[in-house]
Amino acid sequence: MAGVCLVAICLSACGSEREAPDVAPEPAAPTETVTQADDKPDEKADARAQAIADFNAELERLLDAFEAARRAPKDKPPASATAPGPAPVAAAPSPSMAEPQAPNYRKMIIGSWQSPNRGNVSIEFHEDGSLTMAGGPPNMSATYSWTGDDTFDMSMSITLPDGNSHEQSISMRVKSMDATTMVLVVSHGGQEMEETLTRN
Repeated sequence: MAGVCLVAICLSACGSEREAPDVAPEPAAPTETVTQADDKPDEKADARAQAIADFNAELERLLDAFEAARRAPKDKPPASATAPGPAPVAAAPSPSMAEPQAPNYRKMIIGSWQSPNRGNVSIEFHEDGSLTMAGGPPNMSATYSWTGDDTFDMSMSITLPDGNSHEQSISMRVKSMDATTMVLVVSHGGQEMEETLTRN
């Protein structure tokens, strides 16, 4: 019984060894190879797309920064330079810088004046507007009244021998006057002439 079992086992082993070469090995499943081959190109495409997206984002950021710098004001002064300060106070003019005032002819004319071209004729101006003339026609009285800062009218009245009086008015303008000399522009009858008087 034991010998039969041993022979059966040997025959079975031999039969298996003979049949093994006739059986072709099963080929590897093509689907697994194709799937693995297709996965690698997809990963490369995704990495390339991500790199392009990152590059575009960085380029957009740089363009925005450049545009902001271009629009920013150039050479902007510091805040302290543009801050409004108190208005400058003009210095009061010194007496030497003040504009010269016009001469006060009404005060300067008071006194006695003489005409070098008319001999001993002299005229004295009084503050009350009256005139005293020496060396002129007898029985003559005169007054003056200011019509402006440098103009005045002189009115003269002469008593004639027959008792009648003759009155005459002359307009005068002070052309210049100082402590010793006065130049008058005399207007009468549509004509003008200059008269120079010196202080007595």
